[in-house]
Amino acid sequence: MKFPLPIVFGLCGVTLLSSPGHADNVYVTVEHVSGESGLIYSSGCCVPDFFFPAEGYVETSNCGTTSNGTCVQYRSMGIWLYPYPEAPEGGDLMSITVTGDRYPTSQLSGSGLLLLEFASDDFLSTAFLYQVLNSPDQQVNMTWPSSTEFTFGIPRGPFEANPQQSHIALIAYKPASTVTYLDNNAGAAPTLTFRYDVEVAEPCPQDIDGNGTVDGGDLSAILGFWGLSVDPPGTGPDLNGDGRVTGADLAEVLSYWGPCS
Repeated sequence: MKFPLPIVFGLCGVTLLSSPGHADNVYVTVEHVSGESGLIYSSGCCVPDFFFPAEGYVETSNCGTTSNGTCVQYRSMGIWLYPYPEAPEGGDLMSITVTGDRYPTSQLSGSGLLLLEFASDDFLSTAFLYQVLNSPDQQVNMTWPSSTEFTFGIPRGPFEANPQQSHIALIAYKPASTVTYLDNNAGAAPTLTFRYDVEVAEPCPQDIDGNGTVDGGDLSAILGFWGLSVDPPGTGPDLNGDGRVTGADLAEVLSYWGPCS
């Protein structure tokens, strides 16, 4: 009888590369709330005056003028609302990144800003937009790369200081004189990725059923496979690795009886 041993786990956007007894990386990737993204747009004097929900693409631009010199003074910024990630148990937050893509036809370089704000609401309102612009919880200066793909690091401090909040708003802005179009299609919109270090406990092979305790369930497993061969040896109830379930395996269970530590 074969007992496969999984080494990679995936669940709800979380990937854990298991290495028992060591601190392993857990990556939690968060997509923005459906429908809660778009443009903060200013039609005059460069002061944002309305929110325009947008799917497909998001434009960021600075104030500008028309070719005949008429002042139009517009600008726009992209905004996304993300649910706050659930940290893995015992995990230490190590890094946060925002990753996305731009259309090749847009201007591909230049300085920019990321603004972060933490919130308890799951929707974007006008009042909230002004709060993000006027007093963000974090401002990150960055430079748009020459390639279409981008990844920017975000400081951990604000996230560690606001664990009680349920949502995170992110504004991306390119204050240079050119326009950048960010891909906002489903599956391509910017995402946040959180990396945690999680201490993985040493394995407890005598806990055959994996409930964290060596108990009657493990004893039943030994008795249920008593005298049978195990392939590959050393898996499941074959605790001493000789390929058969015998008294030696029973002794292992009895010797480690109780909670795994």
